[in-house]
Amino acid sequence: MTPSWTDLPAHELVRRLRAGETTAAAILDSALDRIRRVDGPPPTTSAASPLDAGHVHAFITVTEERARRQAQAIDADLA
Repeated sequence: MTPSWTDLPAHELVRRLRAGETTAAAILDSALDRIRRVDGPPPTTSAASPLDAGHVHAFITVTEERARRQAQAIDADLA
């Protein structure tokens, strides 16, 4: 089972990154997965939809490509 990196505090994530126990890309994947599950897709209309139930819609924009480039750079620096 893959650990849920989003449940750990930042200082623990840094420690595990530096120890080689995980990668920035793996942490990013965990964070993006959680955003998709909790935030949900963008609302389909201005009116509430049953598909929106249970989603928080806290993010206006998720810049996945940019985050992936940053994670790759971090992983390269730590390699």
